[in-house]
Amino acid sequence: MQLLLVEIDVTAQCDFNDVLSSTSDQEFAPLHSFAWHRGRETAGQRELAFRPFSPIPETTSTSTSTMPSSPSAPHRTKNITTAQRQRIIAGRLQLTSDGILAKGADRAVAAANGIHPSTVSRLWSRAKEETKLMGQYVAMSRMNLTGRRIVDRSEELERLRGVPVASRSTVRSAASAFGVPPTTLHRRIKAWQLRNVTSVVKPLLTEANRQARLQFCVCHVYAATLLFSDMLNMVYIDEKIFYVTQPTRQYLLLPGEVAPTRRVNSKRYITRVMVLAAVARPRFNATAF
Repeated sequence: MQLLLVEIDVTAQCDFNDVLSSTSDQEFAPLHSFAWHRGRETAGQRELAFRPFSPIPETTSTSTSTMPSSPSAPHRTKNITTAQRQRIIAGRLQLTSDGILAKGADRAVAAANGIHPSTVSRLWSRAKEETKLMGQYVAMSRMNLTGRRIVDRSEELERLRGVPVASRSTVRSAASAFGVPPTTLHRRIKAWQLRNVTSVVKPLLTEANRQARLQFCVCHVYAATLLFSDMLNMVYIDEKIFYVTQPTRQYLLLPGEVAPTRRVNSKRYITRVMVLAAVARPRFNATAF
């Protein structure tokens, strides 16, 4: 494919379609890929460069230059699974007699499992090291042994006890009082070395309140068996308070609709309705009705 330069004289009386028909055997790029030459742009003439799809033009010179090909991406092999490691170690043990490995055993095991012989040798060296520790030929996976090592911050977390609890309401406030980044505390929470605790306000009971609660519990204990009552014959009474309206409400309205108007004497004292509810188990008579 050749790079074709067509010189057009706009002052001449010629048809642009005739120019294209005379070069119908050439291939051109779409119109959006045309490029005007800005070197000598005059009112009389312009050079229009048609860019073909192939960026490498054909040359008439005898010497040809070859572009260096970019190296292909390295092929990444998959990690060997636990079952494959066990099969490789077992196959190598079968080819070992009295501690002496048969000739070509690594190549045979590698060919049977589709791996390189150096991988078999590496797994065998790892299995021999683990045999001294565990007493069996097991080549453990190294997948979880990669990455940055975990830093032991137990001693630093002990210094957190000196920070007042009131200054540790949030992770950011605790990190500021402790002098560490908030991400450090987030990692400790994720590792279950720190925990979030919610403190609930409890009623302040007087001595009379405690005695009344204790008396309520004692009256539901059978004196003969010292067991608590099942409370199946109890009626639980509860009261609920509902407001007639709310200070702020949202509505979905169509164009032209008017929002409803709500008026009360005071937003702080809205009319309330109290409902008294009683909950009990169903009662049956002698005929089960």
